[in-house]
Amino acid sequence: EITNKHNDPGKFTTLIAFEWTSIPYGQNLHRNVFFRDDEGPAVTFSAVDSDKEEDLWTYLETERKMGHEVFAIPHNGNVSNSLMYNPNTSNGVAINKAWAARRARNEVATEIIQTKGQSDTHPALSPYDEFADFEMFQHLLGTGGVRGEIDFSFVRQALINGVGFQEAIGANPFKYGIVAGADAHTGFSDNEEFNYTGVHGVNDDTAERRLSGAGQTAGEAAIVRRPVKRRSSLGRPAQRASGLPRTHERRSSTPSRARKPSAPRAHSFGCASSAVGATRATSSRTTSSLRKPTPAASRWAETCLRSPRAPRRQPSRSGH
Repeated sequence: EITNKHNDPGKFTTLIAFEWTSIPYGQNLHRNVFFRDDEGPAVTFSAVDSDKEEDLWTYLETERKMGHEVFAIPHNGNVSNSLMYNPNTSNGVAINKAWAARRARNEVATEIIQTKGQSDTHPALSPYDEFADFEMFQHLLGTGGVRGEIDFSFVRQALINGVGFQEAIGANPFKYGIVAGADAHTGFSDNEEFNYTGVHGVNDDTAERRLSGAGQTAGEAAIVRRPVKRRSSLGRPAQRASGLPRTHERRSSTPSRARKPSAPRAHSFGCASSAVGATRATSSRTTSSLRKPTPAASRWAETCLRSPRAPRRQPSRSGH
């Protein structure tokens, strides 16, 4: 009722939404759930109901059957301990085409940066990207400083691996749009530095507290490629704006064999580099030919689909 009262399409669009806060053993799997209609759900779905993403999707699918347009956006994959974009289900089983297509239907975008760090990439995954260490937040939430695994925690890796999945199993679970946000817990929209109120109330509401390391900083806003003037357009595919680079295509154009990373290779590096080969091998073919995996994609599948996932493991204190 309050959300609809203040909704003024084209001027001030309010959204009916909630956050699913699954975080087993400090491994962040949060999703923001958005409704495009004016009614919203009769009941929400929380991590108390289930901490598995597949069960959240069941809730979303049930809501759609009831006439609601709804979708989810994952965020803070950087502190998921390699679970957010993992090549296995939450039960540790290798994903198949049906699972991949189901994720793509329910999760149309993913978050790339917010106050708790960026989820774009990691220096160990992108050793030749001089900006890979920008705004890093490496500790799992609520663990007192435990560092999580990085293999499948970052968006850039997921986009590349998704191309390999399209080749290998016929569906891409990580064909995402990109958003960014502050994840502020105060409800304020801070657009001016002199009027910045922090993101966690009195914990970081002054410059002195923030500089002490007690709080966090946030300066991002939701990013879209076209104005969202009404709820019904939220999350729908937008046409690529003229002149915007397709960065993931440009990055994947470098053959993996030409790279000689000086940093230690993370496990998913082999996954991604083979997926790059699959991408290049299919760049000149039609969509219909994707039904038959190329040798490059088959090699990628053998590497990536073997990657173990202990979905609810307690993180080790030994680092990455």
